[in-house]
Amino acid sequence: MGLRSAFLVLTFSFFFSVYSASALDCSLFTCENGYSPSDIEGLIERCEHYLSIATNDSLGVGACKTRLEINLNTCPGTLAYVRKYSLEQEGAMLIDTGSDGINATAVGAVSVPGLEGAARQFDGTHRIEAAGLELYGSSLSASIFVYPDQLTGEPRIFSQSTGIQEADHAFMVGLINGGFLRVRLKTSTGTDTFISSHRLQVGQWQHVAVVYDGAELVLYVAGQEVDRFTKTGTLNISNNTPIVLGDNLNNGGYQQGFYGKLDEFQVTESVLTASEIQQLAAPPYAMLSLSPPDDFTVYASEGEQAPQASKAYHILNSGSEPLEFAIEENSSFFSISSGLTSGTLEPGQELGFRALLDQSVIAQLPAGVHQGTLRVVNITNDIGSVELNVSVTIYPEGSGLGDRPGPQNTGPFAPSLLQTVGSMTITQPGAIIENVRVQGTIIVQAPNVTIRNFIVDTGYNGSNPGGTQYGIKTFDNANVVIEDGEIKNVSSSGILGNNFTARRLNIHDSGGDAIKVQGDNSTVESCWLHHLGIAPGAHADGVQMRVGSVFRMVGNNCDMPINAGQPYKSNACAIIQTGDGPIDDVVIENNWLNGGNFTVYLQDKGATNASLPQYGPVTNARVINNRFLRDYRYGTLSQNGGSPLISGNIWDDTEELMDINNQ
Repeated sequence: MGLRSAFLVLTFSFFFSVYSASALDCSLFTCENGYSPSDIEGLIERCEHYLSIATNDSLGVGACKTRLEINLNTCPGTLAYVRKYSLEQEGAMLIDTGSDGINATAVGAVSVPGLEGAARQFDGTHRIEAAGLELYGSSLSASIFVYPDQLTGEPRIFSQSTGIQEADHAFMVGLINGGFLRVRLKTSTGTDTFISSHRLQVGQWQHVAVVYDGAELVLYVAGQEVDRFTKTGTLNISNNTPIVLGDNLNNGGYQQGFYGKLDEFQVTESVLTASEIQQLAAPPYAMLSLSPPDDFTVYASEGEQAPQASKAYHILNSGSEPLEFAIEENSSFFSISSGLTSGTLEPGQELGFRALLDQSVIAQLPAGVHQGTLRVVNITNDIGSVELNVSVTIYPEGSGLGDRPGPQNTGPFAPSLLQTVGSMTITQPGAIIENVRVQGTIIVQAPNVTIRNFIVDTGYNGSNPGGTQYGIKTFDNANVVIEDGEIKNVSSSGILGNNFTARRLNIHDSGGDAIKVQGDNSTVESCWLHHLGIAPGAHADGVQMRVGSVFRMVGNNCDMPINAGQPYKSNACAIIQTGDGPIDDVVIENNWLNGGNFTVYLQDKGATNASLPQYGPVTNARVINNRFLRDYRYGTLSQNGGSPLISGNIWDDTEELMDINNQ
């Protein structure tokens, strides 16, 4: 739909109101098209260099002699939006202050505090809907603030579509594979799908923008470009189907609902510049962002230094006002680099620091778990303040930490304490499940859960219909710890999920894999993975990862000789392959790795087949200081693209450096 007017015309005496050629009423206190006097004041403040001022006596009203015209096509920050829903209004009707003037209706999406003023809350069934956009030009820009409560499924942030398949969509922005942005756009060349390399975070406001100029589609998050895709053609977005925020129309019903908050949705036919996107993305106050937002956890043996001496963090002021911050710690075993304790960041300014372990103190700590906290505080307004745990686990001298994992140092540490129970679903945050022999499976649906000193046995033997696919399943539940246990007799894999730490586990006799990582922030350490692939036709992997970021595989014994004998079938100790989405930040370090067709795969899945989704290569991967054994079929490493660091790897039998090392 074309722009109705390139100018916003105002008249004023003691207040402002919108002037319309067909109806001028200088007594109005409520402006037309949803504008308020405060909106007008903001426009004038931002657009003082774009005003034309003239006297118009022909209006015939003495109080309204001064007339202002603001050129919306040239004034930064006041582009002529086709749709603009601030979501500030209470009740079901939401005002469109764009040129379309098509108000929206909230269906269950209640008003809640937003970035500034109000936002709308969605629970997977709530939505906001309006008559569809109508765009046939060669450009558009759309943006919205997003606050996800969870990242499961394929939720829609907004969608103009008749169904959930690609061809059903005219324009859509949503999430997939645990929070990666996905965009669909229809032009004269057809509807195409683009999946971002950027994953949104739970529990944070993030500004998302899409810009299309007839040749490329560019994605921005928090005012920064994150992806750029080739896309051509004129827009083919018809208003014969509604546009929906927080859900997706599907054959008369709704599917793929969003969980979280949305605010400030707007669409323009202009191509916004990077600086204009940054202006939109900056909230009108100081806002602290910390990356990574992760705890610092290390392990050491009694009397020894920790193998990881520090962890790097970055503070960013992602707001539009100066930010005063403080960094606080409360432990004797770590400190902050350079003695940094406070400071001020201007809008967009970033600062790095490290949490530094005091190795002399670490070496004196007794066996046990030692806790400290690291707080990064937004003194200005507390927005974005975060508290992280710094945890040092000291194992008793001679406990086997650093030894090759096997029957002597994996599995339950006290089998005599185990009590037999059936399948379990954990919904209590912070629950500790210990001393159990589970005949079935464990499903985790809460954060901060610990499972320890256990056996999970689902009863699968390779041919019987009994048993379950997974021993333990956990998705998007922060800080799940699975330690000192045995998982066996599953039909697909011992563990499936993300956001977990698995340590000192004995996983074996799986129909398929030992561990499937699907998403972010997972660690597998000091585990014994062996005797896998008992299902007919299996091609078992010790660890399989097809999407996600921040994965650590450290100190494990993956023993999967290619000729282990029936019923065991081996494919890889670790296959890290972009089959379901992008993969970033992978470390495979200090492991014993044996077997497979190739022992380790780092693969761009789409590179070998143009018909597959193109997620690109594995990025920021490191395969370092591992010991490789020789029971493989083709080789130790299969890798394409991504420029991984391969360093310090040796043959276990000779301790000679391997040819796969590139540094």
